[in-house]
Amino acid sequence: MPYPRFLAAGLLLAGLATAAMPPESRLTPDLPTQGNFFAPTTRPTAVFTGGIGTVCEGPAVAPDGRVFFTDVTADDMGGLLWVYEPATGQTRQGRQPSGNASGLAFDAAGHLVVAEGPNRGGGKRLSRLDVATGQATLLADHFEGRPLNGPNDLALDAQGRVYFTDSRYGSTEPLTLPWMGVYRVAPGGPVELLAADLTRPNGLVFSPDRRTLYVGSYDAPGVGIYGPLPADYAGPAPQSGGELRAYEVLPDGRLAAGRTLVRFTGEGPDGLTVDAAGNLYAAVASRLVVYSPQGTRLAEMPMPVKTTNVCFGHGPYRHTLYITAAKGLYTLPTVQAGE
Repeated sequence: MPYPRFLAAGLLLAGLATAAMPPESRLTPDLPTQGNFFAPTTRPTAVFTGGIGTVCEGPAVAPDGRVFFTDVTADDMGGLLWVYEPATGQTRQGRQPSGNASGLAFDAAGHLVVAEGPNRGGGKRLSRLDVATGQATLLADHFEGRPLNGPNDLALDAQGRVYFTDSRYGSTEPLTLPWMGVYRVAPGGPVELLAADLTRPNGLVFSPDRRTLYVGSYDAPGVGIYGPLPADYAGPAPQSGGELRAYEVLPDGRLAAGRTLVRFTGEGPDGLTVDAAGNLYAAVASRLVVYSPQGTRLAEMPMPVKTTNVCFGHGPYRHTLYITAAKGLYTLPTVQAGE
């Protein structure tokens, strides 16, 4: 079914591994490789802080350089999209409702692939949006006859197949599938479950050579994994945690068994991206962390608020990271360039 067109006038807002692996520390060490990624005086800049929902998410850069990102809401609004113009520093409101979208990515044709999440107004599906006309096409909303839990984030391979995580965060709705998995859907093809070994998969990104799929998992206690404990219970309880995992991508696009690169205690990774050299950038709590393909921590950048997702710009902005955090969008100059 067609969605509303982008609002013509818009709202302009000026620039404002192994089991023995040690857990990731929350402290920012003095990393000798920090300068390979960020200049000493580099700090994030808020270019938009006008989110109206619970959190902003899913930055994705269009072929013309505009940055699309989502605003997840908890009411009947059903979420919305924002569009940031790097050349002018202005942000306008885009599609609303968005199906409570979270993750975004542009395909080779310049269409926006959207992970529509759960909750009130949520589409619980993958869709492809023609941003010029507002026309949307359904890509996936069921697996083997059962509704998806609510797609969270996504990545596209060279063949245009969409890999996505189907998980729940901040939702009180019952799960429709009894697991949270990593899936794939090809144009016109069925939804395939590729990995079910993470309890709550989140952000994902391919390595530049497309031979590895990195997936983050942030297993915060909540609906779908842990039920409510008795009100008077004061004993040991499930704790937040997470990991970064690397999956080998097989010749047919399926995934081999994953290997853990990093473990986290009390927190976990959200959105991910890679630079042209293959280093991995992860939104973790209130900082951005850079890892090598082997999971070695190479650099960190503190953020003023909790981060949710990240991507590199295109063209003249290949040395700029766009980071969604809390109710805003931030830019961060980098030494390394995006793909």
